[in-house]
Amino acid sequence: MIFVAALLGGCGAGDHETEALLVRDSAGIRVTELSDLASAPGRPEWRIGPEPSLEIGVREGEEPYEFSGIVGAATLSDGRIVVLEGRSASRELRIFGPDGTHLTTTGGAGRGPGEFRSPAELVRLPGDTLVVRDGTLSFPALDYFNGDGEFIRRALPVPGLISMSAPDGELPAELVDHGALLRDGTLLLRTFFTGMEMDPPHGLFRESYRLLRVRWSGTGPGVDTIGRFRGAEYLTTDVGQGLMPYRVPFGPVEIQASSEDRIYIVDSLSGEVLAFDYRGELHEILRPHMPGARITDEDYEREKEALIDFEPLYDNRAFVERLFRAIPRRTEAPAVEGLMVDLEGRLWLERYRIGDDEPREWVVLEPDGSFRASVVGPAGFVPFEIGGGHVLGAWEDEHGIPFVRRYPLNR
Repeated sequence: MIFVAALLGGCGAGDHETEALLVRDSAGIRVTELSDLASAPGRPEWRIGPEPSLEIGVREGEEPYEFSGIVGAATLSDGRIVVLEGRSASRELRIFGPDGTHLTTTGGAGRGPGEFRSPAELVRLPGDTLVVRDGTLSFPALDYFNGDGEFIRRALPVPGLISMSAPDGELPAELVDHGALLRDGTLLLRTFFTGMEMDPPHGLFRESYRLLRVRWSGTGPGVDTIGRFRGAEYLTTDVGQGLMPYRVPFGPVEIQASSEDRIYIVDSLSGEVLAFDYRGELHEILRPHMPGARITDEDYEREKEALIDFEPLYDNRAFVERLFRAIPRRTEAPAVEGLMVDLEGRLWLERYRIGDDEPREWVVLEPDGSFRASVVGPAGFVPFEIGGGHVLGAWEDEHGIPFVRRYPLNR
């Protein structure tokens, strides 16, 4: 991040300004700044819905239509819909026709070819090849299927791919604790530094993590370092259980997303977006002005009570009360809590929600960083795919039963 700040210091004569948009070229990196999007006059608004154009699922009925944990969905080139059911005992890929009729099911719980241990993510590649991220966070597997659900192959990280110790003691030991699929079917791995857990900084601090892209070829895996970034915010304090780090409520969250040729890293506090190519070179910085919502004492009180209720069998009220008295309180929430890239390359920055019952709201930017529209989503709906005039995702009813829904996107 210091490197980026140093690059920005060289901006100058190449600046040019358009309506509500400032574009600068700094040492070959395009920097785009947008004015306050919330107050932009006549800003266009897109609509999702209000009613779904397709719904797949039942509360009780035939097994292929019963879902318990939808973790991914994608539309194939001929309109068929693939759903990754990841949290039930079945752990399956289910393929449905364009009208929602079940066609076939593949996968299943297990460790054999085409079977899943803990499926977590689905990506469709060109030619309707499907990639499923499966396995543990530390050692994920990538399973490849064709558009009919037939298993093709499995790619596994090689043991020792991520160094568990640093040369000459320059850095603490690193471990992999998260993986995410990129749009080209390669894997983005997040590492954390174990020394921070054993000897965390005192007081308020943000953890540091590294992002690596792992790719496979005929000669084996290769690794590209995307960079080192700042993650969640913690407070190291003693509230009755020794000196320990505790995650701060309403603090920054880690946000990454990808397009066909870019990896985007978002600073959730400001909404700033860093755009890297797949080799880890920074090409563009987007700076939309997105003030966060105001945080009240009532919001902290609600967060505190939720943490107390999280362990109903353990009376932790006194401990949580001490913790919340020690935590510094913010008055402004982070600007952003999520990012999706639609099939046309637009960036959907999701505004931070203080309460889970609030509707999802996005600010949509063109790939060049210019403002396109604002969008409000249906309650209880989580999108997996945006594009082609539709939004495909999972929706839960009042009983927590998930359904696949496709909404029209009215632009």
